[in-house]
Amino acid sequence: MQANSPCINTGDPNWQLDPDGSRADMGAYPYTPPSGSIAGLVSGAPGPVGVHLLGAATFDTQTTVDGSYSFTDVPPGNYQVQVDVPFGYGADLNPKPVTVIAGQESAVDFTLTPIPATISGTISPPLEGVPVELVKGDSTWTDTTDANGQYCFSNLSPGTYQVIIVPPDGYTPDQPYIDVPVEWGQNGTADPGMTPIPGTISGIVSGYGAGLTVTLAGGSQPLTTLTDENGHYAFTGLDQGSYFVDLEVPAGYAVDYNHVPVNLLWGGSPTVNFQLTLLPVTITAQLSPSSYGVTVCVTSETFYQALPTDAQGCCTFADLPGNAAYTVEMVLPLGFVAVGPSEITEYRVGGTTWAVAFQMAPIVTANEARGKGYWKQQVMANLSGQGNPQYTAAELLGFAGDIFAHFHNNATHPIAVEGVTFTGSPAGPLDLEAMQAMLNINQGGSTLYQRACQHYLTLLLNVVSGKVGQYLPASQDGATVSQAIVYIHQLLTSVPANSPSNELAKDIAEVLNQAQTVGAGVIPLSTPNVIFSGENAGIALLDRFDFSPPVPNPFNPTATLRFQLPQAERTVLTVYAVTGSQV
Repeated sequence: MQANSPCINTGDPNWQLDPDGSRADMGAYPYTPPSGSIAGLVSGAPGPVGVHLLGAATFDTQTTVDGSYSFTDVPPGNYQVQVDVPFGYGADLNPKPVTVIAGQESAVDFTLTPIPATISGTISPPLEGVPVELVKGDSTWTDTTDANGQYCFSNLSPGTYQVIIVPPDGYTPDQPYIDVPVEWGQNGTADPGMTPIPGTISGIVSGYGAGLTVTLAGGSQPLTTLTDENGHYAFTGLDQGSYFVDLEVPAGYAVDYNHVPVNLLWGGSPTVNFQLTLLPVTITAQLSPSSYGVTVCVTSETFYQALPTDAQGCCTFADLPGNAAYTVEMVLPLGFVAVGPSEITEYRVGGTTWAVAFQMAPIVTANEARGKGYWKQQVMANLSGQGNPQYTAAELLGFAGDIFAHFHNNATHPIAVEGVTFTGSPAGPLDLEAMQAMLNINQGGSTLYQRACQHYLTLLLNVVSGKVGQYLPASQDGATVSQAIVYIHQLLTSVPANSPSNELAKDIAEVLNQAQTVGAGVIPLSTPNVIFSGENAGIALLDRFDFSPPVPNPFNPTATLRFQLPQAERTVLTVYAVTGSQV
């Protein structure tokens, strides 16, 4: 119906005609109310997006290039406008309510915001505190894994990133980096892996050399290896864990410590060094019967030492290099013979003590002493070539050599009387001329000292020739010939010539040379009862010494060469390398 339309009486069958004479029809006509419209702007979208009107009527449209959209001929009413939000974007409110009023345009705008991307993952193995880097161009971000080995980078813009793991000590990354491309709102993932680096336990065993067994316990099963020529050993390819290193200590050695605990980390290379010390050997020699001053010699390939026995007939060789073969020899004193072996050889392990027992017996049982005239005739007959001497010149010179070796060079009580036990400088044994000079001294014009020396030489010739035993009685109260020899030496060296002491020395020697004994108390019983024997018994001093382990090397730079000379003298020691060059 329009305003000012004519009224029609529906009960009146007569209708009024239009002024133009046309006939009017009566019927039903639809009513179309007035409409409204909706317009808006979707900003921030990466391109055209769909927009939907939801309500009593449904309309769909799409934004234009500038992001605008509109709905026209919208019946009045309450609606919701919904925008299709692209992936990676968010809208401020979606959908938004709107009321359409007839004849009016309602505005509904949307603002789309890009959602930042994230990159996250879990490292393997899932260790805590491992740095993870995210790199894009010149920019780098760093995160640290949590207790579960996880990391996360957020607020990322679209692009391709590199995930780089910074492995802790003992690990190596499975790959240098992982490329991860992301768009807005995307959660990229990367799970970088690390491989543990096997560890090594090694060390040096000093003081021995090659062939020692080293055991590593603590893994799935014990491992063993041998040291090389430099004492080095190593266990490789080991897992992280707790271990113990044990060294099989060879016999005769001691180690500074053993069964060493080691806490090995992945990629670790701790060292465990051992220092072996060769234990010393102690050798004791006991003589029976107990005799004072008897020389005992100990020799090996690299060692020589001679010691006299003490008053109990014992001597001790201490701190000898272990793990060596030693020969122990009793140097038989004048007038004795060995009962059993006088020389014993045995290999001795370090840290042990070897007790060696020797037994000897006297071979001179009767006093057959001869006076100075007898010995003078022996010397003169050999020098002149006339007469029938009992001893040859060689035998007499041998006696002189025995006097020099057994008395002059005695380690316990050396007797140095010129013309008696030695002659010349440097000192040496008497020759026949020197013996003749001493034995030819006449009483007239000579001193008591000279005459005492004459009888002293005679006494020593009687002893070294076996006519008088050192152990035979020299006095009526039991002093021995050995004590007499020591006491005469004390008398000759303690006072000036021609003193009463020199006369007493002469008298004692003269009486003994007559196969008699002096009175009680003449020879103090406190005088040392030295059983005289040679120092080295003719043992040749080795002119070559070989180093025994440990030998000098870069890991054990020093070694000790021990030796002892039979007597003090100027000695040259030359050391050569294995190549023959002098060092």
